[in-house]
Amino acid sequence: MRCRSPGAARGFPHIISGNNYYGAVGTNTRFALHGSVPTVGLLCGGLSTRMGRKKELQLFRGRPLIGLIAECLSMMGYKVYLLASTRDAQAISNATGGKFPVLVDAFEVRTPLNGLRTLLEAVDGCAFLLGGDSPIINNQLIDDALALCDRGFAAALPLWRGGRVDTVHAAYSSSLLELLDTRLSQEGADLSMANFVRNITPIAFMEAERYGLALGDADTALELTLLEHLYNGRGCTSARGHFSLPPSQALAGRAGR
Repeated sequence: MRCRSPGAARGFPHIISGNNYYGAVGTNTRFALHGSVPTVGLLCGGLSTRMGRKKELQLFRGRPLIGLIAECLSMMGYKVYLLASTRDAQAISNATGGKFPVLVDAFEVRTPLNGLRTLLEAVDGCAFLLGGDSPIINNQLIDDALALCDRGFAAALPLWRGGRVDTVHAAYSSSLLELLDTRLSQEGADLSMANFVRNITPIAFMEAERYGLALGDADTALELTLLEHLYNGRGCTSARGHFSLPPSQALAGRAGR
């Protein structure tokens, strides 16, 4: 679960605080900046090693976790892509009722870089990358990151005090596709997100503390249970308030309590 204390400081090139330079970007600028519906890609291709079972498919408030997250983002006005491996694609589609496009990774290797490449290949411009195990959604985080990306940064990421960077709640530009292809095709290359980010320029960093629980994810069953308790009243939020789930989904949520 990534909403924990920041780690040791690291050196990154062209560190610019998005909030200090640009201020918080209001949600009313969302469509003006993009000229089209903004896009969020949900990572679903991991092995869920620490969970011991496919975490995106675990029941959360009475329904598959990935389905709840995708529906929330859709209600907020985002175009949603589900990023999956060949092995998981059908199960992910079934868990969301086939309502959202599933993009299958071109490379077989299991790394978030693979999902990021798949997402950026589908867009012209910027898109937000989000873990498929992050149920507490805050549109201000997504809009702020996308706005900075639209203004010319190759990536916009939350940065915690102390230097820890969150690479899976971040916006990236499709200009990175060539760099991603090179990295994923290179034998023996370091395929970690942290190493990849160190080679991106220019980057904008946002104050992670402003977004709090929206940066939380579930790597273990205990963390999933914790997020389920925190979800009530905080799950699907916007700068203007809370979104209500449709009646059928609300009933499912109450049944799962």
